[in-house]
Amino acid sequence: MKKIITLIIATLCLALPLSAKAINIEEYNTLNFEEILEAEGMEPAFDEYKENDKQVIIYLFRGQGCGFCRGFIEYLNKIYEDEGDKFKVVSFETWNDSKNDELLHETAEFMEAPNLEKLGVPFIVIGDNFFPGFTEDAYGEAVLAAINEEYEKNPEDRYDVFEEMENAPEKGTSSVGIGGIILIDLIAVAIVVIYDTIRFNKLQDEIRQLASKKNK
Repeated sequence: MKKIITLIIATLCLALPLSAKAINIEEYNTLNFEEILEAEGMEPAFDEYKENDKQVIIYLFRGQGCGFCRGFIEYLNKIYEDEGDKFKVVSFETWNDSKNDELLHETAEFMEAPNLEKLGVPFIVIGDNFFPGFTEDAYGEAVLAAINEEYEKNPEDRYDVFEEMENAPEKGTSSVGIGGIILIDLIAVAIVVIYDTIRFNKLQDEIRQLASKKNK
């Protein structure tokens, strides 16, 4: 009976909430879009920069002075006058900040980006879409489509990769549903019952053998 209780407790533990790695972007060094332009020595193509909670967040992993990163920043600067009310930028500089670089790799792996061993910047995340690099010809229309797709959603329904990473179980852990737990418990009980039955039958045989020897 003790074995059965122990097995049941062990399987029930599988249903407990699993720990997740907290991702708080406020702990990282970031720049907004206006600050990126200043850092890159670029003139804003707009008069006033405003942010609000209704805007779509573009997460940009970049390297200071990276040509392709600059190309993406120039693209956003170009479309800002018409589309700037739809998005804001949270930028992580990775070439000079190892913590940001680590977050880049964690994010790309979580989003199942290909060729992680060759991962570079820019790495752009918009909703559940990511862009591993940028040229306007290759990705300009797709980026704008991703911004519009997220913007049309209610803010509370938008996908935020860091919220998803925070709520996901850590890699290497797994959870078992109630049905799975019940099945495991039944199998465990059956194994213990069979084991104890075999032991009981073996003990009975030993008793009969001893009794037979005494009768002789």
